[in-house]
Amino acid sequence: MAAPPQYMSANDAATDELVHFPPSLSGDLCWDANTFRNSQHEYIIHLTPKDVSSIERAITFFKALGKDLPFLSPETFPLPNELSVQLRHISDRLHNGAGFAVLRGLDPKRYDDEQNVIAYCGLASYVGSERVTNAFGMSLNHLRNAENDPRPENRRNMELNASKRSGGLKFHADRYYAEILAMFVKENAAIGGEQYLASFSTIYNKLMEEDSHSLGVLAQEWDWPKGCIRDLSGPVIFQSAGRVLVQLVWQAFSENPELLSPVQKRALETVQRIAQEVAIELDHQTGDIQFVNNLVILHARNSFQDLPDKARHILRLGLRDRGNGWTLPEQYRKLTDSAYRPVEEQCIPVWDFDPYFTTTVATAAAHHG
Repeated sequence: MAAPPQYMSANDAATDELVHFPPSLSGDLCWDANTFRNSQHEYIIHLTPKDVSSIERAITFFKALGKDLPFLSPETFPLPNELSVQLRHISDRLHNGAGFAVLRGLDPKRYDDEQNVIAYCGLASYVGSERVTNAFGMSLNHLRNAENDPRPENRRNMELNASKRSGGLKFHADRYYAEILAMFVKENAAIGGEQYLASFSTIYNKLMEEDSHSLGVLAQEWDWPKGCIRDLSGPVIFQSAGRVLVQLVWQAFSENPELLSPVQKRALETVQRIAQEVAIELDHQTGDIQFVNNLVILHARNSFQDLPDKARHILRLGLRDRGNGWTLPEQYRKLTDSAYRPVEEQCIPVWDFDPYFTTTVATAAAHHG
């Protein structure tokens, strides 16, 4: 009888969870900070003045249609073939390359709030045609510090989600939210707010070599908070078609520490440590649209401070591209398919009209942070 793979142990239930996982990962998703040290801008796609003019014509075209914002699509936001092909290449990079990209060249100050949302959602529709929409129909989130906002009387017992506060966020992948994160940097913070990305494929390989027990713990079923709008059940990592997917959030356990066992806490802390070692700081400027494969890339953020004339404000969409999308585990797919709803059931708010409302219905409690 052949000997079991080195990462298995007959006496270790956690490590035995890895029996169906690959012994290592390879390819363009396996990168670290050194990969981009001398070419940090290769993930940035620059819009030309001609491209920007085409985008402005598409804004005018869509507004003339008189349609609601959820109807933004390549058909209602037409772009020249060269630019549309470039946007489709971003999807290719997310699914078959390094897993992230930045589209740069828009100046949000040139446009009003609605025009910015139209440009953002229109461009994003070429990368992922389907948008995540929660049970209340919200399809776009405003990420900003709302700690100093007046608290509505009917929100007295609610707390802001981490995405609405100024504190830092550890490395995570928004759980059961979307396959692609698209984030439009409408304004950067006055101080801090640096963003970081880490390849979980690289982290996986390091864990397989150094701490397969923690990796096995991530593959076990976890006790997640109950009562969220969408079920959080399942492990932290999944395997499908030779890929390893990660859905890791800290916020769920920051608010419910009793759910986290010592070995689970150690596994999360180990992932955090390795992520810090291999991560890149994302080059980001006002006007950027950032695209991240939320299934395999972890993201983090430093704490930040706003000033009256410069306050961090990022718009976020969750997207799926059926053309390039991966085969997903049944357990994962069942929990996410229902979130991609028809445009008739979507709402894209131009303003963050009530951050406490969007905390409860748009971020679904512990899915983020």
